[in-house]
Amino acid sequence: MEFNDEEEIIKTKSKMYTITILSVIGVIILFITIFVFSVKSFFNDASNHKYYVLDVNTENKDKIISLLKEENIKYCESIYKIEYEQLFPNDKSAKIYCRNEKDVEFTISDNKESQLANYIYNNGILERK
Repeated sequence: MEFNDEEEIIKTKSKMYTITILSVIGVIILFITIFVFSVKSFFNDASNHKYYVLDVNTENKDKIISLLKEENIKYCESIYKIEYEQLFPNDKSAKIYCRNEKDVEFTISDNKESQLANYIYNNGILERK
C-alpha cells in the first residue's frame, strides 16, 4: 500500500510541475506576442504622416482664396482640396488639388503665424497616409 501512495504522490507532483511549466511557457508566449504587436503598432503609427485636409466648396472657397492671396501663394481657380503636413521642425508642406490644372505644391514657413494653416487645421480633418 505504501508503494502505491508514493507512486500517486510522484504522479501528482509531476502533473503539477508539468501544468506549472506549461502555464509559465504560455504566459511568456502571451507577453512576447503582446510586445511584438505593440512594437509593430508603434512603428506603423510613426511611419504614417499626419495631413490636415480641407475640402474646398462654395462656402469656404472665397475665404481660402483670400488667405492664399494674403500669403502670396499661387493657386488655381479649379481648387477642390487643400492640405498640409507638419515638417520638422516648424515648416509645413502644403498642396492645392486642382481639377483642370496641375496641382500646386508649396511650403508654409512658421516664421510668422500662417492664417491659412490655422484655417485648414481648424476646419479640416486629420488624415494619415
